[in-house]
Amino acid sequence: MSEKVYGIDLGTTYSCIAGFDEHGKVAVFDNDQGEPTTPSVVWFDGQTATVGSPAKEQAPVHPDSVVSAIKRKMGTDEETMQSGKALRPEMVSALILKKLVKDAGIPCNDANKPKVIITCPAYFGDSERKATRSAGEMAGLDVLSLIDEPSAAAFAYGLEKESLDGKTVLVFDLGGGTFDSTIIRIGREIKVVATGGDSYLGGRDWDELIARYFIERFCEETGYNRALADKDDGFLAEMMSLAEKYKRQLSSATKVKVSFEQFGRRCSFEFTRDEFDAKTSGLLQNAILATRQTLEEAGQKEYGFSTAGMEILMVGGSTLMPQVGVALEREFGTKPKSFRPHEAVARGAAFFARQIYAEKTIKAHGGDPNDLFLGGDSDAKKRFGDLFLGGDQGSFIRIRPVTSKSFGIHYFDSEDDKVGYIINVIPKNTEVPFVPENGFGESHAGTMFYNQTAVKFEVWENEEMSVGRHLDLDICSKIGEMTLTGLPEKRPPGQKCTVFMEMNHEGLLHAWGIHDETRKRCDVTITTDRILSVEEARGSAKRIVDWFRVE
Repeated sequence: MSEKVYGIDLGTTYSCIAGFDEHGKVAVFDNDQGEPTTPSVVWFDGQTATVGSPAKEQAPVHPDSVVSAIKRKMGTDEETMQSGKALRPEMVSALILKKLVKDAGIPCNDANKPKVIITCPAYFGDSERKATRSAGEMAGLDVLSLIDEPSAAAFAYGLEKESLDGKTVLVFDLGGGTFDSTIIRIGREIKVVATGGDSYLGGRDWDELIARYFIERFCEETGYNRALADKDDGFLAEMMSLAEKYKRQLSSATKVKVSFEQFGRRCSFEFTRDEFDAKTSGLLQNAILATRQTLEEAGQKEYGFSTAGMEILMVGGSTLMPQVGVALEREFGTKPKSFRPHEAVARGAAFFARQIYAEKTIKAHGGDPNDLFLGGDSDAKKRFGDLFLGGDQGSFIRIRPVTSKSFGIHYFDSEDDKVGYIINVIPKNTEVPFVPENGFGESHAGTMFYNQTAVKFEVWENEEMSVGRHLDLDICSKIGEMTLTGLPEKRPPGQKCTVFMEMNHEGLLHAWGIHDETRKRCDVTITTDRILSVEEARGSAKRIVDWFRVE
């Protein structure tokens, strides 16, 4: 292949990067510690940003200067002050991405930007996705696209392990910080039927529950003041590390001996897998409930949808906990398969990166990207053989994702209505890319004053699949404002406009408008404090290079 491409799993607790070797085989790159995954943790020490295991080890000693689980804050404007600098989530994520690329030995500069696909939870909305893309660009990467983590895992699964024979697969993706449950049909294309999950549910929550239990036992056995223990961030960080350690051990052992010393006092006790399962059963039940909801939504979307013959694919490091497989088999009557829990997402992203690059290259040279998906000696294969990396068309599969949220517009019944309501324009589980048609993807706006040439309205997201029904604001979340500009001048109030909302294959929202009377096309800009503008992102990219050396 004339240009190398890479797939990056930017995880809440661990991240991973994959690419292709000289034989066209997908491979995961080890970090400088010789490990295939890197903790998504950053320690800020002056002008040095240390990423990975060394940073994680500093958390108990320097809890205020170590940042972890930043992925849970993506798509927000929440800042962390480190080394005297105000850092947004995208900036911290960019430092993690820089570390992955650096350890992989991939050249990265203004003249040579690595081409990558970055994954994100299927459950991410518009703001989180835009923040993820922005983080990649801040890290100096050429972000070809984003891909949902379950789709990436299914992509790798379909190519590496199974024949593509039209299987329906439930991808149960329980990572370190996020959870996705996704129904996918794998055939000559990967078609997502429905997706759901929780952006605040993952192995980190298991660790925290057990860490707090360890603190409780410590105080009971040593007499240490519980109120003081609960306020000590360093103690919690150390117990989080211990909890993760013993959680891993209990994946193969039925009991462990917990022993640690803190504040000059020693605590020791036996901890069994049954105790671990009992104390964390509520978290697992939340994941099961979310999965049931996804199956229900699949049934609402597809008439006659059935789970008969459905396979369950477990991905994400947290599925290595024995309780997960047991619960899934008990709940759905099917023994789940575990597929490269730590690496599947990055490997699938690498496959997809190759495909996206091939499509872009063929299109740029006047070819038909659809030839990639044809059997035999297609025109694409004859003209661009090096893009196939020694493989054939069987290595290219269309992916048809869906929206993970519904997107709606804020309306008011009258001038006296101070609260208003939301009407969905694009419903959840709509296949993307989505282009407005037959009334879907359309909303309406009007002017209130003479000579009004712009209209501003709010965009909200929610979990409801309905279209046309009035939704209360308390079940929705505002993601930004749309401004419709370019309306005809010197017109009376009451000018009507139709606004069209579309979504690309990455799940990113775009819009435009039409003035109903003149049929003039109007521009629509979406603004939000939750996401940096293009100019702000470029400035931030320069600042993090000036501020920090990544180690």
